[in-house]
Amino acid sequence: VKCHIKELKEFGEGVHMYFLLLQHIAVLFVVLAFVPGAVLVIFNALGGWYDTADLERTMLGNFGLLTHNGAGSALNLTTSGISSRSVSQEGSVTALFASTWYQPAAKVAGMNKRSLLVAMSALDLVGVVAFFGFAMFMIYRVRRTAHASDASAATLKDYSVRVEGLPPDTSAAALKDYLTKAAGEGVEVAEMELCRCVDNLVALVVERGKLVEQHELTLAKVQRTAEVVTAFVTLSSHEGRQRVLRALPRSLMKQWRMKPERKFNNGGIGMSRIRPVALNVSPAPEPSDIKYENLEYSRGERIVRSIATNTAKYLVLLVGFLLVSLAPALRMGIAAKGSGPPRSQCTAACSYTDGTGNYVLSNANRELYKQCDPVSGTGALHNKLDCQHLYVIYVVMVYSSGIPLLYILAAVHFSTCYWSEKYELLRLCKRPLTYSRDLAFYFSSSLPFAALWHLAFGIWFFGLYGMPKSPLIAKTFRRSLESSVKVFKVLGLMPVASSLSPQLVAWRFTQANTAPLFLAFIACGGVLFVFLTTSTWIELMRSLAKQLGLLSDMAGEGPEGAAMTAVPEFSTAVRSQLLIGPATYEIEQNPAYRHAFAAMEDLQWVSNKPPPLTTTKSGRQRRRTAADKLRAKQRAALAVAAGTAFPGPLHANKVVTELPPHSQLPVAGAAPPQRSSGSQVATKQQAELGMDLQPAAAAAEGWPEQKPP
Repeated sequence: VKCHIKELKEFGEGVHMYFLLLQHIAVLFVVLAFVPGAVLVIFNALGGWYDTADLERTMLGNFGLLTHNGAGSALNLTTSGISSRSVSQEGSVTALFASTWYQPAAKVAGMNKRSLLVAMSALDLVGVVAFFGFAMFMIYRVRRTAHASDASAATLKDYSVRVEGLPPDTSAAALKDYLTKAAGEGVEVAEMELCRCVDNLVALVVERGKLVEQHELTLAKVQRTAEVVTAFVTLSSHEGRQRVLRALPRSLMKQWRMKPERKFNNGGIGMSRIRPVALNVSPAPEPSDIKYENLEYSRGERIVRSIATNTAKYLVLLVGFLLVSLAPALRMGIAAKGSGPPRSQCTAACSYTDGTGNYVLSNANRELYKQCDPVSGTGALHNKLDCQHLYVIYVVMVYSSGIPLLYILAAVHFSTCYWSEKYELLRLCKRPLTYSRDLAFYFSSSLPFAALWHLAFGIWFFGLYGMPKSPLIAKTFRRSLESSVKVFKVLGLMPVASSLSPQLVAWRFTQANTAPLFLAFIACGGVLFVFLTTSTWIELMRSLAKQLGLLSDMAGEGPEGAAMTAVPEFSTAVRSQLLIGPATYEIEQNPAYRHAFAAMEDLQWVSNKPPPLTTTKSGRQRRRTAADKLRAKQRAALAVAAGTAFPGPLHANKVVTELPPHSQLPVAGAAPPQRSSGSQVATKQQAELGMDLQPAAAAAEGWPEQKPP
C-alpha cells in the first residue's frame, strides 16, 4: 500500500507503465461505475418489462415500451406472426417500439418515460465523453512518464547502440577499433555482441528432442549461416554512447557524402577492404525486446510483412462482420423458399441453444471459456492468446450502453487486478523480465477507439425506442443520411434482412435520444483522424528531414538525444546493482532463449572449442552439456549467496579471485569500487556465474543493500 507507482520503475519501464495504466483505468471505471453505471442500472430496473428477476432487469431492454409501464407479457404480443425466432419477429418488435414516438408516454416512479430515456442517453454520453477524454490524456501521460522514467533509471540500452549495415564477415576487433576511433578519445567499449543469422535455427534447436536424427544437418546449418547481420555494442558510459551516435550519421545523404577513409573497412578483411561501408548506428533496444531470429530481415521486409498480415487480419474481420450482418437475410431467404432443414434440426445443431430455442452454454464451450479464468483455467486460449485487459475494456465499452452493470464489473476487475498483482510483484514472485514501453504505447493508443464502438452501439440500442426528431440535426444532413442508407436497399439487403426502411434507419440515428450520441461519434472520430494523421505526417516529415541531413539524427528522441546526468558509469551501475534488467546482449543469457541452449547438449553455438569434460557419479567422464553449465551456475550463485566456497568446476571463490584488481567484486568493509577501463571483465565473469543476487546475498558479499520499494 505504501509503495508508490514511481518506485516500480526499479522493475523496468514496461512494468512501471503497466501498473500506471492499471491504476488509472481502475480509478476511471470506479467513477463510471457510479455515474453513469449505477444510475442507469436503477433506471433500467424501474421498467419491469421482463418477468424474470435476474440480471436482465438491469439491462436497457427492461425499460420497456414508452407507452406502457409494466411487464411485456401483459400486452399479449405472442401472435403467430412473431412468435418464432425469425426476421419477421425482429422487424415486428423494432416496429412496435418505434411506433410509440407520437403517443403519450407512460410514467414510471413519477417520471415521464420519454424524458427519462433522453436523460439516460445524456448520462451515457457523459460517461463515454469522460472515457474518450481520459484515453486521449493517457496517450500523453504514458509518453511523458516513459521519458521521465527512462531519464532517471539506468538500463543496458542507456549504454548501448545498435550497428546495422555490417559486412557478413565482420570482425569484432575491427568494429571495436572503428567505433572508438570515430567517437574520439576516452570512449571505451565494454561489451560487444555480434548477432548472426539464426532464423529457423532457434526453432530447430528448441525442437531438437524431436530432431535427433537431424543433428548433423542442424550443426551444418549453424556453421553455414554465420553471417553477421547486426551488432549490439555497450559503451563504458552514457556519454560515450552519445558520442558514438553523434559521430556516425544515420542520414542517407550524409552517409553518401562520407569519405571512404571514414567508412568501415572491417580491418582490411573481405570485400569491405575494397568497398568500405557506412554503418547505421542507432539507439539499442532492451535485450528482452529483441527477437534474434528476426534481426536478419531488413526494415523494408518487416514493413512488407506487417502490411500483408494487417491486410489479411482486417479482411478476415470484414468478412466475419458481413457474415454476421447478413445472417438474418440468409435465414429469411431460406424460410421464404421453404427449403433447407427444419427449424428443430437447426436448433439442435446450434451449440448455443437448447431444444426449445433458449440460449444456453454447452459444457464444451463452458470449458473453453473457463480457460480465460486464471484460477480455473490456464489464463490463455488454445491459440496462446492471453486474456488481457484490453479485451475487457472493449467488451465493456461496446455493450455498456445496454448493460450498464458492466461498468461495475469492470471497476471490480481492474481494482482487484491492480492490488493483487502489485502484492504478487512485491511479495511473492521472482523479479520479472524487463521490457520496454512499446506495449504501454500500443495499449494507450488503442483506448480511444473503444469510445467509438461504444457510441456506435449506443446509438442503435437507444434508437430502438421511438422518439421525435432532434432539432440538433439539420434536415439537409438527415436527407443525405437517408440517401446513404438507400444504397443497402438498392443492393437488396434491407428488404430481406429487416423490415426497417431507409427513412426509419436514418430516424434512429437522428431522433432526440440518439442525435447527441451520433454527433459525439462524428466529433470523436474527427478528433482521432486529425490527431493520428497529424502525428503520422509529423513523424514522416521528421524522418525525411533526418535522412536528407536537414535535421540532427538526435532530434525528437527525448532523453535519447539529451545528456542523462543520473546515469552512472556502466561498471559502477553493474557493481552497485543500479542497472535495471539484463547486463548483456548475449543470446545465451537471454531468458527467452536460455532453454534453447540448455537443450542443445553437445551442439556448439558460439565457440569452436571442445566442450569441457565433467565427471558423473559412476566415475566416467563425459562432455559437459549446456544444462550442466546452467546447473553449475545456479549452484555457484547459491554458494556465493551463502558466503561459502563452491566445490565444483565453477568454483565461485576461484573465479572472483581471478578477476583483475580493478574489477573484483567488493568485499565486506572494503571501499566502493572505482571506475576503470577493465570493468567489462566483471560483467563477463558475473554473466558466467549467472549471478542474480538478492539483497540478502548482496549483503553477504559486501554489496550495497537494495531496499525493497
